[in-house]
Amino acid sequence: YTIKATANGCDSANTGFVINAQPSTPAVPTLSVVTQPTCATATGSFTIDNYDAAYTYTITPSTGVTQTSGSVTALAGSYTIKATLGSCSSSDSVAAVVNAQPSTPVTPTLSAVTQPTCATATGSFTIDNYDATYTYTITPSTGVTQTSGSVTAPAGSYTIKATANGCDSANTGFIINAQPSTPAVPTLSAVTQPTCATATGSFTIDNYDATYTYTITPSTGVTQTSGSVTAPAGSYTIKATANGCDSANTGFVINAQPLTPAVPTLSAVTQPTCATATGSFTIDNYDATYTYTITPSTGVTQTSGSVTAPAGSYTIKATANGCDSANTGFVIDAQPLTPAVPTLSAVTQPTCATATGSFTIDNYDATYT
Repeated sequence: YTIKATANGCDSANTGFVINAQPSTPAVPTLSVVTQPTCATATGSFTIDNYDAAYTYTITPSTGVTQTSGSVTALAGSYTIKATLGSCSSSDSVAAVVNAQPSTPVTPTLSAVTQPTCATATGSFTIDNYDATYTYTITPSTGVTQTSGSVTAPAGSYTIKATANGCDSANTGFIINAQPSTPAVPTLSAVTQPTCATATGSFTIDNYDATYTYTITPSTGVTQTSGSVTAPAGSYTIKATANGCDSANTGFVINAQPLTPAVPTLSAVTQPTCATATGSFTIDNYDATYTYTITPSTGVTQTSGSVTAPAGSYTIKATANGCDSANTGFVIDAQPLTPAVPTLSAVTQPTCATATGSFTIDNYDATYT
């Protein structure tokens, strides 16, 4: 523009001046969707979509806010942003809301593991700080069962973590041991039963394992040395124990010791006579269930408890249940000799002077009568 003054028909010289154009008001900032805080990042972020480097941007509130060009990072809260150019400012933007950082679940704390037993192949434990709002992930998960805060799992090494709000806790590890093995059922040799001389029976544990403990019931009088067992008469069971586990029982029977027959007691011997060449006696304590053996046996006859034998020295024993009694000795004398028939000389007959006759016994023996 120019301006002049006029008076009395006269014009002054012109004075020029300029009116600048009205300054433009900055556009209201438009903001991107907020990238919200995460478990790992406490701040949210967004961008000024219509960012203009010629503008100055004011973010309210500003505490904890960082602006780099068109990128803004801020803590949880509600924010507005306006643009200023010179003395002109835009209206406030639509509020950008940064949510609170989601909380990370607490690391699971676990009870002591109840390890597998002989009867149960799985171990178990509880999540002591269980929170029903969390999701729990156990890795690996094969065979694992979780019911609320109770977990059952087969043998293995595991981790467990809690998840909430898209955040994972740190892992907690736990180990389920292998199920202890149940010992093999003892297999036994044939029992060597008691004999006349030995009151105990014996056998061996064929599949004996020195790492097992063997329990024999009842145990009175029983001796076990490694895999060899000796026991008195009775009915028994044996089981193997290892790792706190018992095998099934195996039964065995030791028979009663067989009875040794009584030593034969004999009557007085009826010795041979002139008419009978053999002697005889009776077994006073004869038992028909015994077998009697007379040695030597030549010419000997036994009928039940009656024995006849020629001259000689003998022993007799009784046998039953495979057992022999002690021997009893007896002697049959030789048959007594019958004297020879007397042979006589010729008779000297009586004479006129001698009223008697006489003769001699030619084979006279002074031991005869």
